[in-house]
Amino acid sequence: MSAEGALSNQSSPAETPRPAQSKRRRIGVACISCRNRKSRCSGQRPKCSTCSELDLVCEYVSSSQPAKTVMVGKEHIQSIEDQLKNFQALEHRLKSLEAQLERQQQQQGTEYIPQQISGQTDTAPLTNRNLNNVFDSPEHIDAHSTDPQLTSPSDAPTASLAESKDPTDGMGHFLFADEENRASFGPSSSIAFTSDLSHTLWSLSQNRGSFVPSQGNMSFSEFHIARVSRHSSPAPEPERAAPSIYYLPADGVVTGLIDNYFADTGLLFPYLHEESFRNTYAQLKSNAMAISRTWLGLLNMVLAIATHASTSPISDAEIRSEKAGQFYRRANSLCNDHVMNGASLEIVQYLLLVSQYRQGTKSSAQTWATHGLAVKVALQLGLHSSEALKKFPPLEREIRKRTWFGCIVLDRSLSMTLGRPASIPESYSRLELPSYYDGIEPWPRQPWQLQRCRHSTDFFCATIRLYAIIGDTIDLLYGSNLGCGDELTDYELVIRTLKLRRRINEWCKQLPPHMPIIKAEEHRGHLGSDQLLDRLRTILALRYHNLRILIHRAVLVRLLKVINNSQTGSMPTLGTSELTDVVVSTVENCVDSSSEIINILHAAEQGNGERRVMLGAWWFTLYYAFDAALVLFTILLLLRRTTYVTLPPLCTPESVKELFTKCIEALGLLDKGNTTVKRCLQCLQKLTEVIRWTESSHPQEPVVANLELSENSHIGNLSDPFRAFSPLGSFDGFLHQDLSLFNFDFMTNDRMGFPDEFGQSRSL
Repeated sequence: MSAEGALSNQSSPAETPRPAQSKRRRIGVACISCRNRKSRCSGQRPKCSTCSELDLVCEYVSSSQPAKTVMVGKEHIQSIEDQLKNFQALEHRLKSLEAQLERQQQQQGTEYIPQQISGQTDTAPLTNRNLNNVFDSPEHIDAHSTDPQLTSPSDAPTASLAESKDPTDGMGHFLFADEENRASFGPSSSIAFTSDLSHTLWSLSQNRGSFVPSQGNMSFSEFHIARVSRHSSPAPEPERAAPSIYYLPADGVVTGLIDNYFADTGLLFPYLHEESFRNTYAQLKSNAMAISRTWLGLLNMVLAIATHASTSPISDAEIRSEKAGQFYRRANSLCNDHVMNGASLEIVQYLLLVSQYRQGTKSSAQTWATHGLAVKVALQLGLHSSEALKKFPPLEREIRKRTWFGCIVLDRSLSMTLGRPASIPESYSRLELPSYYDGIEPWPRQPWQLQRCRHSTDFFCATIRLYAIIGDTIDLLYGSNLGCGDELTDYELVIRTLKLRRRINEWCKQLPPHMPIIKAEEHRGHLGSDQLLDRLRTILALRYHNLRILIHRAVLVRLLKVINNSQTGSMPTLGTSELTDVVVSTVENCVDSSSEIINILHAAEQGNGERRVMLGAWWFTLYYAFDAALVLFTILLLLRRTTYVTLPPLCTPESVKELFTKCIEALGLLDKGNTTVKRCLQCLQKLTEVIRWTESSHPQEPVVANLELSENSHIGNLSDPFRAFSPLGSFDGFLHQDLSLFNFDFMTNDRMGFPDEFGQSRSL
């Protein structure tokens, strides 16, 4: 056979098999580029053929063995094993530190959140360990736990909305400059009242000399006041990853906080139906997917307020605020989109809770904006309309009605404290007052539960009627907070003051027989057997006396303006006899109400603080007490500057100063570690120096503006006398940069012009 024939036969696959070809060389490790692209790698070093053709970076897993024999790099495996051992060692060390920390916490005792005070149910205390669970991240949750953790690995972390901190003293920003320039605080606000005091002090100090705190060691023996020192700034803490927005702490912690809410805020503002809320939470534990995001946000706000409003004597304010802030941030992330794109009863209730929560923070702008949104959504749902409510079952109709009254009460509160026109006119409040739940609920109540619910309803109805008078007071005496410069005549001021005085007297007579205004004497002695009822009566008393001060404060402001308008060197006189007739009763009412507020606060803070739960949320208590102290200071100032202001019988200037001092002492015990309370204390302490300044001249006669100081007087001279006085900022800046006192937006000490300790002057 020829060579060609042999070749032909060889090429025919049907006749003879194809000769064996050389096998592709087996590559132990492909380069990283080929492995990622899942392509064939030649294994050439330092660069394979594919990477050479494509001009790619060619890298191999490091190995000390030849390429032909390496299957997996041992060094790589060894490095992984070493890292694992390091992680195990760190985990062991972390567990040891956690065990040591837990032992220390147990030695220091447990931290309680106030329990229900009805005496009928026992709420288990929340220990430090339980409260710390609020900070647990979802990654550390037991996989076999039955608690409603509601975590999802795909959920984005919550956005950080925490308050920024002042690096110099560890306290939050008191007022952002841009918000400060835009904000307006009308005549009913404490800011406007302080501004009136500012004008008077500036006027009196023009020729008399400038007030400067005493140099050297200052003795406060006359006032018996402990100085408030500014603590050093805490070291910055590392940021921690935020858990899922669907995360909830352990069931025991959540249930305890829900109990605390309905024993406190939910009792005073009962627009959330407790049984329905608890039933929904039970559904959440059994089937989390059946619960809406808005209700979960509502739950987080309940937990936030229950945490933030607590004033347990063994709880720290900053820790409590941080824990409450976590709940608030989760709620905000859950409901932010739904608030702007939908309307429901849950949304209104959520916004009301956010507004109440923000009242205890440092942002008046967010408080006011959130409240306005709540009112708009409520109007959209027809909560104000009796016709719109008819289509709902009796129970839901009552809940919607209470929610609308919650909007009205909060509107009057913010209008008074921030000095803003009301968002809800009084003519919009036309629904019948809330009624008892028994009879419309599909389930029976225990006798103690029935009594507790009825007390809450009676209290809420009394609050609604009282806040209606607040709205009328703002309209009649403060020009609806419009600030249009329409000043009442003395005659109109007196007539309207007397009219409102009769209104609040009638309100007192309409109170239920079992809920009269409590007296400070009862707090100093033994309270009744019903602790819940005593608490409701106490909070009603604080609100009532604060309204009395608001009514008569308008007369005090008019007296301050008389001093401001008086000629230099002349004794101020009243222009009309009508104002003279009401001055005596005004001072008497102001001293009486201020005394009741301060004595109730002082009695509640004595001992071990068991009666502190009687006071309600700490930010309301602080507002009432601070406003009362400002009124007492005004009366002391008027006593030294006029002849037409006299004190009621059995009341002397010394007793008024003692009452002022008692207010400082009580506020010092209000909330441990609360920087807002500390700032108010600093303001009041500085006012004591002003009182000493006003009494530095001849004590037998009023000091008028043209009196000169002796050369050896410790009162120095400053180009701007009020810079050394203002508890809230320099005089020039204060007139144009108002501060929201109720939301506690204070300036820094650098702008106050006061020394920190009254002993070392600060450059202005």
